[in-house]
Amino acid sequence: MIFGGQFLLQTVKLLPDFTANGQFQFTGYQTGSDFADFLLGLPNLYSQGFSPAFYERSKYAGLFAQDSWRIKPNLTLNYGLRWDMIMPWTEEHNQTGTLIAGEQSVVFPTAPTGYVFPSDPGVPATIAPTRYNNFSPRLGLAYSPAWTNAFLKKLTGGPGNSSIRAGYGRFFTAIEGQTLAFETGNAPYGLTYTSPEPPLFTNPLVGAETGT
Repeated sequence: MIFGGQFLLQTVKLLPDFTANGQFQFTGYQTGSDFADFLLGLPNLYSQGFSPAFYERSKYAGLFAQDSWRIKPNLTLNYGLRWDMIMPWTEEHNQTGTLIAGEQSVVFPTAPTGYVFPSDPGVPATIAPTRYNNFSPRLGLAYSPAWTNAFLKKLTGGPGNSSIRAGYGRFFTAIEGQTLAFETGNAPYGLTYTSPEPPLFTNPLVGAETGT
């Protein structure tokens, strides 16, 4: 019998170096002239953004055992079992979030309903739960034909000169670390903001028409 294992700790530091300084856009939505809107301080759009550095972490562990059984001199059965523990990626400072419909965050109570973060009830640092039941069976057959029929013997080269194999296995793979980058750095840790309506020039985070 053969057996073995593996443990892997992955750490990735990402520096997006993304800083979009605040900028106004003037298109003439108020006066019909973009330059006149500019002189009057009537922008129709404001945008700004930045993303902090973030630190991805993940752990992987695997164990396996396998053996072979020679059923006949020309027929061998290979069998084994593998176990995989693949921890979803986390961010060292929990700078990430997820969506759970109807749940109000207690980490950031002012967050929109449904937008939650690690340490909120039921939200682990990994966002998705770590599975510990990833068991993967392996089966294989190797058969070396010893046909005496003249045609089949010529086709296979005679006893011991060819083999027919079949195998079955179940496999698990890791989640790409890049997927964490889509959520890491979002508000309130980072920001990509575009005004939903024409903003005030003096306070671009407030809508000029509704005061939102």
